[in-house]
This record gives sequence, structure tokens and C-alpha cells, in this order.
Amino acid sequence: MTILELRKTILESPSLDWFNDIEVNINYPYIGFSQSLRGITTIYKFLEQQLNGWEKIGNNLPQQLQNSKQYFEDIKNRIENFVNSFFSQNDVQTLNAHWNSIESLLQDVSDWPFLYNCPETDFLIRLNKEQPNYFKGAYDVIIHNNSDISGNNIGSGNRNILLGAIIAYEFLAKDKTAITERRNLEKKSLSVIRNDAQQYLSESEIVLVEHLKNINIT
Repeated sequence: MTILELRKTILESPSLDWFNDIEVNINYPYIGFSQSLRGITTIYKFLEQQLNGWEKIGNNLPQQLQNSKQYFEDIKNRIENFVNSFFSQNDVQTLNAHWNSIESLLQDVSDWPFLYNCPETDFLIRLNKEQPNYFKGAYDVIIHNNSDISGNNIGSGNRNILLGAIIAYEFLAKDKTAITERRNLEKKSLSVIRNDAQQYLSESEIVLVEHLKNINIT
């Protein structure tokens, strides 16, 4: 389903207001991202953009990052099925009941989804390309998983885990290390994300305006 097809479908719904008003808070604290998205088209566009971004990056990625692409794809498909199944529904309680499961998925970070355009993703992709043996240690530091960089593992000779962790700590401590490029990446990434979020909100407003215009015509 394309975004245009989604818009067309909900424009025919007796519960258009509900589809325009639903709101979800997305929070990925390990990469410093928090955003409230309002409206089904806004949420869908966010997922579509992330999925398209990951597809452009390609498949030559460690499994931990490939999981992010699958995460966004799965939820996008769930929203498509939801809209196709319930766009003609006019009972708010029914809509809420079935939407709650999708909202829970959007707020579930147990698989540590990453945005394709955040500094942490760029850092991990470059590290995996240049020093793949250090990826796991760096990744664990970013998602705050300390189990694999415990004293026991380091003591047993897992030097790569330790070195990857150190590189990640340097990356995160941007003002205190030589890896100062994070600041520029972060500024660029946050600007893109804010612009995208504003675009989503604007597009949702367009859907509502088009619907009201059609009402006036008839």
C-alpha cells in the first residue's frame, strides 16, 4: 500500500476523525529519540521513510541493524492490514481495541530498533565496515547492555568486546574525545528528523483539508 492509497482509503471511512486524531509516542532513549506522531498517515509515513532509508543502506549489515528494517516493515504491514480491515468501522471502542496492539508494537523497544538516519546508526555502520570485530562491544554500550562487557568476559580474553566498548564510549563522550565528528552528525540528523516530523504533520493536515473540501463541494 502506498501513502496515497492509504489516504484514499481513510477518506472513505466514517471514522476519518479517529484516524486523523490517533496519537502515539515513540521513544528510543538509547539513541536520544522521542517523538509524538498524530494521525494514521503521519505514523505510516514515518514507518515508510524509515523502511525506505534502511533499504537504501542495503543488506550488508550485522543482524542487530537488520532487525531495525524488519521492525519498521512489520509494523507498516500491520497498519495496512488494520486500515484495510477496519476503515469502514464507525465504533470507536472497536477501533481502539485493535489499534492498541499496534501501538504496543510501536512502543516496544525490546529489539532495540535504530533510525536509519541517526548518528548512532552511522557510527555503527562505519565501525562494522572498518573494524567489524569491534561492532558487538560498541553496540552493547549504545543499547546499555553491560552483560557482554562484564569483567568475566573481559578476563576470559574477549579483547575485541572491550575495544569496541571503548570506541563507543569515546563516540558517546563527544566533547571529551577525538571523535568530535559526532556533533556535526547529530546536528544534521536531528535537523532531518525534525523536518520529516513537520512534513508528516503537514501531510496529515492536507488529508483533513481535502476531506473538508470534498464535503463542501457536495
